[in-house]
Amino acid sequence: MTKSLRERLEQFCKNCNITHWKDDFKILRNEIVHIGTVRDPNAWERYFDLHHFCDSVILALLEWDRVGGRYIPANYPSYNGPAKWGMNIIPFVR
Repeated sequence: MTKSLRERLEQFCKNCNITHWKDDFKILRNEIVHIGTVRDPNAWERYFDLHHFCDSVILALLEWDRVGGRYIPANYPSYNGPAKWGMNIIPFVR
């Protein structure tokens, strides 16, 4: 039996202890691939959540959490200004 994309990604996340998976990622992917657009007022928020998930996959594969690695999540607001540099750099957690 062939597994669906969702089933494969869920199993991958389970195997790698990645906790950022949302079913909306599959829905968003299907909208982009099959419709060619995202008709949703929250499209950017959904995109940045997906971006954060993809970053988490890469960082988990690199075992970034095991070396105390820090990063800037794509789905957190940016802090601008010289007095605020680095405020959104956080430890990576799967």
